[in-house]
Amino acid sequence: MKLIFENWRGFLEEKSENSIDELTLPFSSQNKMEKEIKKLEKEMSAEEHISAWDKIKQEARETKEAWHLIKTYFVRDLSQDEKTALWRQMKDLAKGTTLAAIFAAPGGTLLLPFVLKYLKSTLLPSAFANPLKEEIKDHKAKV
Repeated sequence: MKLIFENWRGFLEEKSENSIDELTLPFSSQNKMEKEIKKLEKEMSAEEHISAWDKIKQEARETKEAWHLIKTYFVRDLSQDEKTALWRQMKDLAKGTTLAAIFAAPGGTLLLPFVLKYLKSTLLPSAFANPLKEEIKDHKAKV
């Protein structure tokens, strides 16, 4: 029995010294994952995605401004322009929440493209009102 354990230990030590790490092989799962991540990073840095992220950031800024307007409302009365901006942002939040609820529902990832195809004008927040393709053309024209 002792001889078996000694041989086994020797085999394991020999294997660890001479073995090739799985992560260095070109067909390993780690290598595949790294390639996919690089591909995704390249895709997400495309102009249309950058524009979409800018629009999301714009909606976040508008929501922050709306929150400040709500806090101001409890201190003083808002002007008509402030009330209009607050109301517009509240509608945008409702639209975004509706889209998120559709997306989160079972089968929502399949349903969302069809919903947007027919209800795009009513469900997209105001920052997404301009189509991305037009915005990209405008951006390229400026550059």
